[in-house]
Amino acid sequence: MIGSVEKLVESDKIRNANCPECQAPNSLTASVYSKIFILKLFPFVYGKTAKVDCSACKRAFPNYKYLPLPIQGKVDDMMSDIHHKWYGYIGYVVFGAIIIFGLLNPRK
Repeated sequence: MIGSVEKLVESDKIRNANCPECQAPNSLTASVYSKIFILKLFPFVYGKTAKVDCSACKRAFPNYKYLPLPIQGKVDDMMSDIHHKWYGYIGYVVFGAIIIFGLLNPRK
C-alpha cells in the first residue's frame, strides 16, 4: 500500500461561534486530521488539516481559512494543542536507522 491518507485525530465543538450560513449558535464542529504518507508498512506524518461542519444546516467547510476570523482562531488553537500519534514517526526512524547502518558499515 502506497499513498496518502488523512486520519481523524480529534473532533470537538467550537464554543461560542455561530454558523456563517444559518447563524445557528454553537452548531459548529471542528475535526482535525493527520496527513500521513504510507510507504508499504511505514507511515510518514507530514501535516495536519482541519474541517468544520455545522450540525444545524449540515454545511461542510473543508477549508476553515475562509471562515470568519474568530472561528479561524479557535480552530488554530485546537490544531496547535493536538499532536500526531507516536506511530506516525516510525517510517522516519526506520529509514534513518537504515541510512546510519549503511554509513557505519561500508561495503568492501
